[in-house]
Amino acid sequence: MTTALGYLFLLLPVAAVAWIVWTYKRKAGDKEARRREREAALVGLVHTTGTTARPAPVERAAAAPGVAAPAASGGAVAAPRDRFLSPPETLVYYLLRSGIPGYEVFPRVGLASVLAGARATPAAAGANAHDLDFVVCDKSMRIVAAIQLKGRLMEPEATRVARSLAAAGVRLVTIDPRALPKREELGTLILARAV
Repeated sequence: MTTALGYLFLLLPVAAVAWIVWTYKRKAGDKEARRREREAALVGLVHTTGTTARPAPVERAAAAPGVAAPAASGGAVAAPRDRFLSPPETLVYYLLRSGIPGYEVFPRVGLASVLAGARATPAAAGANAHDLDFVVCDKSMRIVAAIQLKGRLMEPEATRVARSLAAAGVRLVTIDPRALPKREELGTLILARAV
């Protein structure tokens, strides 16, 4: 009888540890599933919703009583953006900020800002144009890596940017916003040669 009771006391801690491990794995799996759903929802926003049309500033000014409308300059009047970063860019930005603490992350950077002697191309003159989606710097503002979202730049621009960065010795990392790396993998992916 005492041996059966002894076995019971031995099995009780093993069962408790097994239950704790199972509960932890189940919660971690649920947390990962919720994170993936949020990522999919953010990335899906870009494809399902278009940009909401805002009235141009001229229309708003003309609608206000007693305010004279500015003279037409012959060009299109620019309106403010709804968001500085698109939902996929926002998601990648926060992933970078939380995945590589101690580094600075700059979104929407022109190649001329990264490379000495580089000039802005005529194609980069547009309001929505930028060569690099993100630049990661250390605390002394030395460039660690340039990050490009997969599929944003078309050829031959993508090749031009990659060659320019390679010639200058700047690491280029391409991230697919539909298959984001885990936060724990970012340090290895981006900081591989920086440390």
